[in-house]
Amino acid sequence: MDIMRNILLAFLLSCGLSVMASGFNIIGDIPGIPDGCVVELKSKDKVSQDINTQTVAKNGKFTLSGTVPSPALCEIFISPAQEDGMGNAISLMVENTDIRVSAAHLDSIPPSFYFGTDGFLKEKNVTVTGGRAQEEYANYKSELFPYMFASKAAHYNLYVDENRDTSPEGEKRLETAMDEAQKKEKAAIMDFVGRHPEYSISGKLMIENLRTPFTYTASELDNILAASSGMWDKARYDSLKKAVDDNRKYLRGADYTDFAVLDPEGKECRISGLMEDDKYLLVDFWASWCGPCRLAIPHVKELYNKYSDALTVSSVSLDSNEKAWRKAMEQENMEWAQLWADKDRVKGATESYAVSSIPFMMVIDPQGKIVFGGHDPNNLTEFLEKTFGR
Repeated sequence: MDIMRNILLAFLLSCGLSVMASGFNIIGDIPGIPDGCVVELKSKDKVSQDINTQTVAKNGKFTLSGTVPSPALCEIFISPAQEDGMGNAISLMVENTDIRVSAAHLDSIPPSFYFGTDGFLKEKNVTVTGGRAQEEYANYKSELFPYMFASKAAHYNLYVDENRDTSPEGEKRLETAMDEAQKKEKAAIMDFVGRHPEYSISGKLMIENLRTPFTYTASELDNILAASSGMWDKARYDSLKKAVDDNRKYLRGADYTDFAVLDPEGKECRISGLMEDDKYLLVDFWASWCGPCRLAIPHVKELYNKYSDALTVSSVSLDSNEKAWRKAMEQENMEWAQLWADKDRVKGATESYAVSSIPFMMVIDPQGKIVFGGHDPNNLTEFLEKTFGR
Protein backbone atom coordinates (compact mmCIF):
# COMPACT_ATOMS: atom_id res chain seq x y z
CA MET A 1 0.00 0.00 0.00
CA ASP A 2 2.80 2.40 0.94
CA ILE A 3 4.59 1.49 -2.27
CA MET A 4 1.50 2.32 -4.34
CA ARG A 5 1.01 5.58 -2.41
CA ASN A 6 4.61 6.59 -3.10
CA ILE A 7 4.27 5.72 -6.76
CA LEU A 8 1.08 7.80 -7.01
CA LEU A 9 2.71 10.70 -5.16
CA ALA A 10 5.70 10.60 -7.45
CA PHE A 11 3.38 10.61 -10.46
CA LEU A 12 1.41 13.60 -9.16
CA LEU A 13 4.59 15.51 -8.39
CA SER A 14 5.90 14.84 -11.87
CA CYS A 15 2.63 16.12 -13.33
CA GLY A 16 2.84 19.20 -11.18
CA LEU A 17 6.38 19.87 -12.25
CA SER A 18 5.46 19.48 -15.89
CA VAL A 19 2.65 22.01 -15.46
CA MET A 20 5.06 24.47 -13.83
CA ALA A 21 7.53 24.00 -16.64
CA SER A 22 4.84 24.70 -19.26
CA GLY A 23 5.12 28.44 -18.68
CA PHE A 24 7.43 31.14 -17.35
CA ASN A 25 7.37 32.97 -14.05
CA ILE A 26 9.50 36.11 -13.90
CA ILE A 27 9.97 36.96 -10.24
CA GLY A 28 11.23 40.52 -9.74
CA ASP A 29 12.71 42.14 -6.65
CA ILE A 30 13.70 45.77 -7.24
CA PRO A 31 13.29 48.10 -4.25
CA GLY A 32 12.07 51.57 -5.12
CA ILE A 33 9.32 50.61 -7.54
CA PRO A 34 6.23 52.48 -6.32
CA ASP A 35 3.29 50.34 -5.23
CA GLY A 36 0.77 49.98 -8.03
CA CYS A 37 3.33 50.72 -10.74
CA VAL A 38 2.61 48.78 -13.94
CA VAL A 39 5.28 46.30 -15.00
CA GLU A 40 5.01 44.87 -18.53
CA LEU A 41 6.77 42.18 -20.51
CA LYS A 42 7.24 43.11 -24.16
CA SER A 43 8.63 40.96 -26.95
CA LYS A 44 11.62 42.20 -28.96
CA ASP A 45 11.75 39.01 -30.98
CA LYS A 46 9.97 37.91 -34.15
CA VAL A 47 9.76 34.29 -32.97
CA SER A 48 7.38 35.34 -30.18
CA GLN A 49 5.65 38.58 -31.10
CA ASP A 50 2.44 37.88 -29.19
CA ILE A 51 3.89 38.13 -25.67
CA ASN A 52 1.81 40.67 -23.80
CA THR A 53 1.57 40.31 -20.06
CA GLN A 54 1.61 42.82 -17.24
CA THR A 55 1.20 43.15 -13.51
CA VAL A 56 1.55 45.75 -10.77
CA ALA A 57 4.37 46.00 -8.28
CA LYS A 58 4.02 45.90 -4.53
CA ASN A 59 6.85 46.49 -2.06
CA GLY A 60 9.30 46.47 -4.96
CA LYS A 61 8.23 42.98 -6.03
CA PHE A 62 6.37 41.69 -9.07
CA THR A 63 5.64 38.45 -10.92
CA LEU A 64 5.04 38.14 -14.64
CA SER A 65 3.64 34.82 -15.86
CA GLY A 66 2.79 33.38 -19.24
CA THR A 67 4.07 31.08 -21.94
CA VAL A 68 6.36 31.40 -24.92
CA PRO A 69 6.42 28.94 -27.83
CA SER A 70 10.23 29.16 -27.81
CA PRO A 71 12.97 31.24 -26.14
CA ALA A 72 12.50 34.91 -26.99
CA LEU A 73 14.35 38.18 -26.43
CA CYS A 74 12.07 40.39 -24.33
CA GLU A 75 12.03 43.59 -22.33
CA ILE A 76 10.63 44.23 -18.89
CA PHE A 77 9.25 47.77 -18.94
CA ILE A 78 8.62 49.48 -15.62
CA SER A 79 6.23 52.36 -16.13
CA PRO A 80 7.32 55.80 -14.92
CA ALA A 81 6.00 57.04 -11.60
CA GLN A 82 5.19 60.39 -13.22
CA GLU A 83 3.44 61.04 -16.52
CA ASP A 84 6.40 62.94 -17.96
CA GLY A 85 8.88 60.18 -17.03
CA MET A 86 10.33 57.59 -19.40
CA GLY A 87 10.31 54.50 -17.20
CA ASN A 88 12.96 51.80 -16.92
CA ALA A 89 13.74 48.73 -19.01
CA ILE A 90 15.54 45.41 -18.61
CA SER A 91 16.32 43.13 -21.56
CA LEU A 92 16.38 39.37 -21.07
CA MET A 93 15.80 36.05 -22.77
CA VAL A 94 12.56 34.40 -21.69
CA GLU A 95 11.78 30.70 -21.87
CA ASN A 96 9.29 28.54 -20.00
CA THR A 97 10.99 28.35 -16.62
CA ASP A 98 11.38 30.37 -13.45
CA ILE A 99 13.41 33.55 -14.00
CA ARG A 100 14.57 35.88 -11.25
CA VAL A 101 15.30 39.58 -11.77
CA SER A 102 16.88 41.74 -9.08
CA ALA A 103 18.67 45.04 -8.56
CA ALA A 104 19.69 47.17 -5.58
CA HIS A 105 17.17 49.90 -6.40
CA LEU A 106 15.00 51.20 -9.23
CA ASP A 107 17.38 54.15 -9.68
CA SER A 108 20.24 51.75 -10.41
CA ILE A 109 18.70 50.14 -13.52
CA PRO A 110 18.72 51.53 -17.08
CA PRO A 111 16.08 54.02 -18.26
CA SER A 112 14.00 52.90 -21.21
CA PHE A 113 15.72 55.46 -23.45
CA TYR A 114 19.07 57.19 -23.17
CA PHE A 115 21.97 58.69 -25.07
CA GLY A 116 25.59 57.98 -24.29
CA THR A 117 26.93 55.40 -21.88
CA ASP A 118 25.44 56.21 -18.45
CA GLY A 119 22.28 54.20 -19.07
CA PHE A 120 24.25 51.40 -20.69
CA LEU A 121 26.54 51.12 -17.67
CA LYS A 122 23.50 50.57 -15.47
CA GLU A 123 22.79 47.28 -17.23
CA LYS A 124 25.52 45.78 -15.07
CA ASN A 125 23.45 46.59 -11.97
CA VAL A 126 20.73 44.12 -12.94
CA THR A 127 20.94 40.39 -12.22
CA VAL A 128 18.82 38.00 -14.31
CA THR A 129 19.01 34.23 -13.79
CA GLY A 130 16.97 31.31 -15.04
CA GLY A 131 17.02 29.32 -18.25
CA ARG A 132 19.66 28.29 -20.74
CA ALA A 133 18.78 31.03 -23.21
CA GLN A 134 19.27 33.75 -20.57
CA GLU A 135 22.61 32.25 -19.51
CA GLU A 136 23.76 32.41 -23.13
CA TYR A 137 22.45 35.96 -23.50
CA ALA A 138 24.30 37.05 -20.35
CA ASN A 139 27.48 35.55 -21.78
CA TYR A 140 26.93 37.49 -25.00
CA LYS A 141 26.33 40.80 -23.20
CA SER A 142 29.40 40.27 -21.02
CA GLU A 143 31.73 39.51 -23.93
CA LEU A 144 30.40 42.30 -26.12
CA PHE A 145 30.19 44.92 -23.36
CA PRO A 146 33.47 46.76 -24.14
CA TYR A 147 32.66 46.93 -27.85
CA MET A 148 29.08 48.12 -27.28
CA PHE A 149 30.32 50.68 -24.76
CA ALA A 150 32.88 52.07 -27.20
CA SER A 151 30.31 52.24 -29.99
CA LYS A 152 27.75 54.08 -27.86
CA ALA A 153 30.40 56.49 -26.55
CA ALA A 154 31.57 57.27 -30.09
CA HIS A 155 27.98 57.84 -31.25
CA TYR A 156 27.37 60.23 -28.36
CA ASN A 157 30.59 62.12 -29.04
CA LEU A 158 29.66 62.65 -32.68
CA TYR A 159 25.95 63.43 -32.48
CA VAL A 160 24.99 64.50 -28.95
CA ASP A 161 27.91 66.02 -27.04
CA GLU A 162 27.32 69.79 -27.00
CA ASN A 163 31.02 70.41 -26.38
CA ARG A 164 32.25 68.39 -29.34
CA ASP A 165 34.64 69.83 -31.90
CA THR A 166 32.35 70.97 -34.73
CA SER A 167 35.11 72.04 -37.10
CA PRO A 168 35.33 70.02 -40.35
CA GLU A 169 38.47 68.35 -39.04
CA GLY A 170 36.85 67.60 -35.69
CA GLU A 171 33.70 66.18 -37.26
CA LYS A 172 35.81 63.98 -39.52
CA ARG A 173 37.85 62.71 -36.58
CA LEU A 174 34.73 61.90 -34.54
CA GLU A 175 33.08 60.24 -37.53
CA THR A 176 36.16 58.09 -38.12
CA ALA A 177 36.20 57.11 -34.45
CA MET A 178 32.54 56.07 -34.58
CA ASP A 179 33.04 54.11 -37.80
CA GLU A 180 35.96 52.23 -36.28
CA ALA A 181 34.05 51.49 -33.06
CA GLN A 182 31.03 50.17 -34.97
CA LYS A 183 33.24 48.05 -37.22
CA LYS A 184 34.93 46.47 -34.20
CA GLU A 185 31.56 45.84 -32.56
CA LYS A 186 30.21 44.09 -35.64
CA ALA A 187 33.36 42.00 -35.95
CA ALA A 188 33.10 41.03 -32.27
CA ILE A 189 29.47 39.99 -32.74
CA MET A 190 30.28 37.77 -35.72
CA ASP A 191 33.24 36.30 -33.84
CA PHE A 192 30.93 35.48 -30.91
CA VAL A 193 28.40 33.85 -33.24
CA GLY A 194 31.18 31.83 -34.86
CA ARG A 195 32.35 30.52 -31.49
CA HIS A 196 28.85 29.82 -30.16
CA PRO A 197 26.73 28.75 -33.15
CA GLU A 198 24.55 26.57 -30.89
CA TYR A 199 23.33 29.57 -28.84
CA SER A 200 19.78 30.82 -29.30
CA ILE A 201 20.97 34.45 -29.28
CA SER A 202 23.53 33.57 -31.96
CA GLY A 203 20.71 32.41 -34.19
CA LYS A 204 18.90 35.71 -33.70
CA LEU A 205 22.04 37.72 -34.47
CA MET A 206 22.71 35.67 -37.59
CA ILE A 207 19.13 36.15 -38.81
CA GLU A 208 19.51 39.91 -38.42
CA ASN A 209 22.72 39.79 -40.44
CA LEU A 210 20.98 37.83 -43.20
CA ARG A 211 18.52 40.68 -43.77
CA THR A 212 21.08 42.44 -45.96
CA PRO A 213 20.85 40.94 -49.47
CA PHE A 214 23.83 40.12 -51.68
CA THR A 215 26.08 39.55 -48.68
CA TYR A 216 26.64 35.79 -48.99
CA THR A 217 27.32 33.20 -51.66
CA ALA A 218 25.46 29.88 -51.81
CA SER A 219 28.37 27.99 -50.24
CA GLU A 220 28.63 30.53 -47.42
CA LEU A 221 24.95 30.08 -46.63
CA ASP A 222 25.45 26.31 -46.59
CA ASN A 223 28.28 26.77 -44.09
CA ILE A 224 26.07 28.92 -41.83
CA LEU A 225 23.44 26.18 -41.63
CA ALA A 226 26.03 23.45 -41.11
CA ALA A 227 27.67 25.37 -38.27
CA SER A 228 24.28 25.99 -36.62
CA SER A 229 22.99 22.42 -36.94
CA GLY A 230 23.63 21.78 -33.24
CA MET A 231 21.42 24.68 -32.09
CA TRP A 232 19.27 23.41 -29.23
CA ASP A 233 16.54 26.03 -29.82
CA LYS A 234 14.81 24.29 -32.72
CA ALA A 235 12.34 27.12 -33.35
CA ARG A 236 15.27 29.53 -33.70
CA TYR A 237 17.05 27.12 -36.02
CA ASP A 238 13.92 26.84 -38.17
CA SER A 239 13.77 30.66 -38.37
CA LEU A 240 17.43 30.75 -39.31
CA LYS A 241 16.90 28.14 -42.00
CA LYS A 242 14.02 30.17 -43.45
CA ALA A 243 16.20 33.32 -43.43
CA VAL A 244 18.94 31.41 -45.25
CA ASP A 245 16.47 30.07 -47.82
CA ASP A 246 15.09 33.58 -48.37
CA ASN A 247 18.64 34.91 -48.77
CA ARG A 248 19.35 32.40 -51.55
CA LYS A 249 17.21 34.57 -53.83
CA TYR A 250 19.71 37.41 -53.42
CA LEU A 251 23.16 35.84 -53.58
CA ARG A 252 26.36 37.80 -53.94
CA GLY A 253 27.51 37.22 -57.49
CA ALA A 254 23.98 36.94 -58.91
CA ASP A 255 23.06 38.64 -62.19
CA TYR A 256 21.52 42.07 -61.72
CA THR A 257 17.86 42.65 -62.62
CA ASP A 258 17.04 45.64 -64.79
CA PHE A 259 14.34 48.08 -63.71
CA ALA A 260 12.81 51.35 -64.91
CA VAL A 261 13.06 54.78 -63.25
CA LEU A 262 12.60 58.42 -64.21
CA ASP A 263 15.36 60.95 -64.80
CA PRO A 264 15.08 64.62 -63.66
CA GLU A 265 13.48 65.51 -67.02
CA GLY A 266 10.72 62.98 -66.42
CA LYS A 267 11.92 60.56 -69.07
CA GLU A 268 11.88 56.85 -68.34
CA CYS A 269 15.24 55.14 -68.36
CA ARG A 270 16.64 51.83 -67.19
CA ILE A 271 19.54 50.88 -64.96
CA SER A 272 21.01 48.91 -67.84
CA GLY A 273 21.50 52.20 -69.65
CA LEU A 274 24.03 53.27 -67.00
CA MET A 275 26.26 50.24 -67.47
CA GLU A 276 29.58 51.07 -69.14
CA ASP A 277 32.24 48.74 -70.51
CA ASP A 278 34.98 47.95 -67.98
CA LYS A 279 33.32 50.04 -65.25
CA TYR A 280 31.51 49.09 -62.06
CA LEU A 281 28.12 50.61 -61.28
CA LEU A 282 27.14 51.87 -57.83
CA VAL A 283 23.39 52.23 -57.22
CA ASP A 284 22.49 54.13 -54.04
CA PHE A 285 18.85 53.79 -52.94
CA TRP A 286 17.88 56.75 -50.76
CA ALA A 287 15.11 59.24 -49.90
CA SER A 288 14.93 62.89 -48.85
CA TRP A 289 13.33 62.03 -45.48
CA CYS A 290 15.96 59.42 -44.58
CA GLY A 291 18.54 60.90 -42.19
CA PRO A 292 21.11 58.09 -42.56
CA CYS A 293 20.76 58.40 -46.36
CA ARG A 294 21.64 62.08 -46.23
CA LEU A 295 24.58 61.35 -43.93
CA ALA A 296 25.86 58.76 -46.40
CA ILE A 297 25.92 61.19 -49.35
CA PRO A 298 29.33 62.75 -48.46
CA HIS A 299 30.79 59.23 -48.52
CA VAL A 300 29.29 58.64 -51.96
CA LYS A 301 30.75 61.96 -53.13
CA GLU A 302 34.21 60.87 -52.04
CA LEU A 303 33.87 57.60 -53.92
CA TYR A 304 32.54 59.37 -57.01
CA ASN A 305 35.55 61.66 -57.09
CA LYS A 306 38.12 59.02 -56.20
CA TYR A 307 37.04 56.27 -58.61
CA SER A 308 35.50 58.21 -61.49
CA ASP A 309 37.69 56.29 -63.94
CA ALA A 310 36.43 52.90 -62.78
CA LEU A 311 33.04 53.52 -61.16
CA THR A 312 29.75 54.89 -62.46
CA VAL A 313 27.55 56.26 -59.68
CA SER A 314 23.78 56.66 -59.63
CA SER A 315 21.27 57.53 -56.91
CA VAL A 316 17.72 56.16 -56.99
CA SER A 317 15.27 58.10 -54.85
CA LEU A 318 12.38 56.21 -53.24
CA ASP A 319 10.55 59.43 -52.33
CA SER A 320 6.81 59.34 -52.83
CA ASN A 321 6.84 63.12 -53.17
CA GLU A 322 8.54 64.40 -56.30
CA LYS A 323 8.99 67.94 -54.91
CA ALA A 324 10.75 66.59 -51.82
CA TRP A 325 13.10 64.59 -54.04
CA ARG A 326 13.95 67.59 -56.22
CA LYS A 327 14.50 69.85 -53.21
CA ALA A 328 16.85 67.36 -51.53
CA MET A 329 18.64 66.71 -54.80
CA GLU A 330 19.34 70.43 -55.14
CA GLN A 331 20.43 70.74 -51.52
CA GLU A 332 22.88 67.86 -51.74
CA ASN A 333 24.36 68.99 -55.07
CA MET A 334 25.07 65.48 -56.31
CA GLU A 335 26.92 65.55 -59.63
CA TRP A 336 26.20 61.96 -60.67
CA ALA A 337 23.07 60.46 -62.23
CA GLN A 338 19.91 61.21 -60.24
CA LEU A 339 16.91 58.96 -60.73
CA TRP A 340 13.46 58.64 -59.18
CA ALA A 341 11.40 55.50 -58.60
CA ASP A 342 7.92 57.01 -58.61
CA LYS A 343 4.80 55.16 -57.42
CA ASP A 344 4.49 53.32 -60.72
CA ARG A 345 8.10 52.10 -60.66
CA VAL A 346 9.10 51.83 -56.99
CA LYS A 347 7.89 48.24 -56.63
CA GLY A 348 10.02 47.05 -59.54
CA ALA A 349 13.05 48.86 -58.14
CA THR A 350 12.79 47.64 -54.57
CA GLU A 351 11.48 44.10 -54.97
CA SER A 352 14.20 43.16 -57.44
CA TYR A 353 16.82 43.79 -54.77
CA ALA A 354 14.90 43.16 -51.52
CA VAL A 355 15.30 46.79 -50.49
CA SER A 356 13.54 46.88 -47.11
CA SER A 357 15.54 49.70 -45.50
CA ILE A 358 17.67 52.56 -46.75
CA PRO A 359 20.27 53.68 -47.49
CA PHE A 360 20.98 50.57 -49.49
CA MET A 361 24.04 50.60 -51.71
CA MET A 362 24.67 48.02 -54.41
CA VAL A 363 27.65 47.49 -56.71
CA ILE A 364 27.39 45.73 -60.08
CA ASP A 365 30.59 44.61 -61.80
CA PRO A 366 31.27 45.04 -65.55
CA GLN A 367 29.94 41.52 -66.17
CA GLY A 368 26.58 42.42 -64.63
CA LYS A 369 27.12 40.53 -61.38
CA ILE A 370 26.07 42.02 -58.02
CA VAL A 371 29.25 41.98 -55.97
CA PHE A 372 28.24 44.15 -53.02
CA GLY A 373 25.10 45.04 -51.12
CA GLY A 374 24.87 46.88 -47.83
CA HIS A 375 23.61 49.78 -45.73
CA ASP A 376 26.91 51.05 -44.33
CA PRO A 377 28.89 53.46 -46.55
CA ASN A 378 32.07 52.51 -44.69
CA ASN A 379 31.68 48.88 -45.72
CA LEU A 380 31.16 50.11 -49.27
CA THR A 381 34.35 52.17 -49.10
CA GLU A 382 36.29 49.20 -47.76
CA PHE A 383 34.95 46.97 -50.55
CA LEU A 384 35.90 49.43 -53.30
CA GLU A 385 39.36 49.97 -51.83
CA LYS A 386 39.98 46.22 -51.98
CA THR A 387 38.44 45.94 -55.43
CA PHE A 388 40.45 48.76 -57.01
CA GLY A 389 43.55 48.36 -54.86
CA ARG A 390 43.64 52.03 -53.89
